[in-house]
Amino acid sequence: MAEDRQRADDSRRDWIVSGLYALGFFVVSATYIVLSDSLLAKITSSLPEFMRGQTTKGLAFIGLMSILLWVVLFGFRKSLRKEERRRHAAEQTVYQTLESLRAVVDSSPLAIIGVDLDGNVNLWSYGAERIFGWKSEEAVGYPVPFIPGDAVESFRSNLERVKRGEAIKNLDLVRVRSDGTPIQIRLSAAPVRSSDGTITSIMAVIEDVTEQNALEARMRQSERLEGIGRLSGGIAHDFNNLLSAIIGYGELALSNLPDGHISREYIQKQEAAANKAANLVSQLLAFARERDGEPEVVDVNQLLNNLQDMLVRVLPENVRLEMRLAEDAPLVKIDPGRLEQVIMNLCVNAGDAMPHGGKLTIATERVVMDETDQPSGVCLALTAADTGIGMNEEVISRLFEPFFTTKPAGRGTGLGLPTAHGIVSAAGGDIRAEGKLGEGSKFTVLLPEYKEQRSEQQDQHRQATFSGALTILVVEDEEVVRSMMLEVLQSLGHTAIECASGEEAIRAVEAGTRVDLLLTDMMMPGISGRDLVLKVRSVNPDLPVVVASGYGTDLAENVFDENEHVQFLSKPFTPAELSDAIESALRTLNKKR
Repeated sequence: MAEDRQRADDSRRDWIVSGLYALGFFVVSATYIVLSDSLLAKITSSLPEFMRGQTTKGLAFIGLMSILLWVVLFGFRKSLRKEERRRHAAEQTVYQTLESLRAVVDSSPLAIIGVDLDGNVNLWSYGAERIFGWKSEEAVGYPVPFIPGDAVESFRSNLERVKRGEAIKNLDLVRVRSDGTPIQIRLSAAPVRSSDGTITSIMAVIEDVTEQNALEARMRQSERLEGIGRLSGGIAHDFNNLLSAIIGYGELALSNLPDGHISREYIQKQEAAANKAANLVSQLLAFARERDGEPEVVDVNQLLNNLQDMLVRVLPENVRLEMRLAEDAPLVKIDPGRLEQVIMNLCVNAGDAMPHGGKLTIATERVVMDETDQPSGVCLALTAADTGIGMNEEVISRLFEPFFTTKPAGRGTGLGLPTAHGIVSAAGGDIRAEGKLGEGSKFTVLLPEYKEQRSEQQDQHRQATFSGALTILVVEDEEVVRSMMLEVLQSLGHTAIECASGEEAIRAVEAGTRVDLLLTDMMMPGISGRDLVLKVRSVNPDLPVVVASGYGTDLAENVFDENEHVQFLSKPFTPAELSDAIESALRTLNKKR
């Protein structure tokens, strides 16, 4: 609408101006004619005879000429006005296009850089400032600043390629920031031509792919760890079956040997080695676990003793591990697998900080924190102090930032300490770091004391022993484990019915075999432990059930609903633990009733 009004105004203005020019011509010409008859005679001498000597008719002729002049002037002005509007529109289009391109350059997160044929910068976008660190005034008019010394030749080679008219797409390179930090980039470049096709300059678009490459590397590492975790879980399951047989038969052998028998010492050493192996397998399962475990009441001293052999393995050979565990260290409540993850991370970091060897001291103590602290009150302080290269204040202030790491590329993800901090914070605690360059580092994990409260009834349950013989259906696909279970149950005075598969157990139950309790493995070929429990419970809804698993109790607890009243038993187990599980299953059934 505004444009239409502008055109109407311009048309009226052209009409008036042209009319004024024509009127002026008429007035001047008429005046001159009236004052000079000779001039009129000369002008009208070429006219038809009937018009000669007639001033009025001469004036009419001049008037007609004035009208024609007005028409010509009006048309000419209209043409000029149209050309002016067209030129203005073209200029506006060019201006808007340039402004749009400027906005794209200024707002792009990518670095957009213009380079002349000599390799000097003539355009340096905001994205280039952000990625490389040099301001526009520091870069424009100078050679490209981010080329490291060992890449000058390759830069010249690529420059010549583009000067010959070749476009470069998605070229991965390593360049440097203004502070000297290496940066991984992805570059695309193309020549800029003049109207006659001559190459006048080069435009390049650069993407910072440092973080992207790091994320991709972490994803590949995560995939490898996932595969290793699955393999670890499978290995742990098979080892737990073997260890169950070793520990179980060892307990049976000890129970049948008299005191002082020479073989007792050998069997006890065998059991101690088997228990160490069981701890290692437990740690493998914690690594392979796909979900967080439930918080438990943990004796951190005992956890560290069990973990000591593995900690020695993750430390370099020239680093000595020393334990200083306080006898009065309080109990804490935390997922033990996650706490092990925190300890392992601190030890790995300490080992990396001592490339030339040293000592790592892990200590526990009971501390009382001020009410203004978090956590406050009585706490367990778990410290890991090394004699390594130490840290400055800036590093300490950023230790728990995700992706921050002081390790070389490919050696660290920058997620270990943030993850550890999250684990400890979720348990109501805190991690604190201190150190100086050249004087080593010290990390302190603070966890609030857990005061376990037991009722007299719970204590009585712990002390109670089951009396009375049961008929127990034992379902286990591993023959050596199944045989050990039968021996243990018979030694406890129970009658055991053995089945090598879930299908065999279902046939026995459907045939009317009377049993007082079902003891089954969780993972079996064919019918799984869960499917077996559901099938047997459909025949006998009140049957007590104990489910044993070589993957730890996490898997079984995740598969069964708490309302199904199933007792879980983690392999490997001792005869006493098997007896306790049977008692717990019977107590659970009595509560249900």
